[in-house]
Amino acid sequence: MSDIITRLQNRTNLTRKTIVEILTGCKRLDDFKNNPQKFMEEVTTIIQREMRLLLKKV
Repeated sequence: MSDIITRLQNRTNLTRKTIVEILTGCKRLDDFKNNPQKFMEEVTTIIQREMRLLLKKV
């Protein structure tokens, strides 16, 4: 689990705590077990999109 946290942290520049909160809140960790690479790509895309949306609102 820490490998995915580190990789997502590097891709998004979010804190480990934030990444853990996102992953535990998403209720989709079974998808990670099925296809780790695709899961990380999708999560990265979603996080980056949401960050852009939040920045537009500020």
